[in-house]
Amino acid sequence: MKTIQLHKTTLILIAILLFYTFMGILLPLMHDDLQWFSNYNTDILKVGFASLNGRYIGNIFEIIAVHVSWLRWLSYGLIS
Repeated sequence: MKTIQLHKTTLILIAILLFYTFMGILLPLMHDDLQWFSNYNTDILKVGFASLNGRYIGNIFEIIAVHVSWLRWLSYGLIS
């Protein structure tokens, strides 16, 4: 009985992960995301994020996410 419940829970979690990953694939990048894909990215990196809000890890992750699509989709699925 316990293994049936475990399998049901696992299937539900996998379905949720797949749903949000699929939603991440369908969602387009917005203005802020596309800004990290432009020359603004290299300008900010040259000055070491001096003019930004101090969210260094989030900004670095955003730079990586806009360049690596599958990582962006997977992170949308896992974080959502």
